[in-house]
Amino acid sequence: WVAADDAADRAFETFLSGLGEQIREVILHAAPHERRHLRLIDRPTWPGPDGAPAEQNTFGLHTPTALFSLGMMLRIVDLERALVARSYAPLDLAVTLRLTDPVLPAPAPRTLTLSGGEPTVGEADPGVPAICGGVGPFTQVWAGYLSLSRAVALGLLTTDADPHTIRRLDWAFALDPFVTPEAF
Repeated sequence: WVAADDAADRAFETFLSGLGEQIREVILHAAPHERRHLRLIDRPTWPGPDGAPAEQNTFGLHTPTALFSLGMMLRIVDLERALVARSYAPLDLAVTLRLTDPVLPAPAPRTLTLSGGEPTVGEADPGVPAICGGVGPFTQVWAGYLSLSRAVALGLLTTDADPHTIRRLDWAFALDPFVTPEAF
């Protein structure tokens, strides 16, 4: 790539390092002395304006609210409200959600119970299967964009549910056929 100045060069590297949630590998064709690969890490440590290493000096272009995610441009910010606000397949099942959030305080573990597809949310129940992982990937499952089984296969979420329960959860979170995500 070509950059007008060092700040633009670093801004582009910041952009590439933020793609870690979408792509697993970046191939750079650069001379060995450029050491660009050292800048493409989870927590950039580039020198600050005075030349001293800075903990997170990305020239103002990288913030926790500018993360890249798989799927639709959605993010759950209130887990309980999100869980009861949508419709589900007419199933009877329960699952505990243990989610992490890099931006907001992590929501408390909650159990979603479906009775004929009608949702209720309560305190975490250790006796039911759990879905664990980040709020970003779970948002895509909640929205019906990504199935739970696919999210688990991709390593985005984990669960202790048996395969039969995972298939039922896939059905529970699936959207109606007329709802299609619009890609842009």
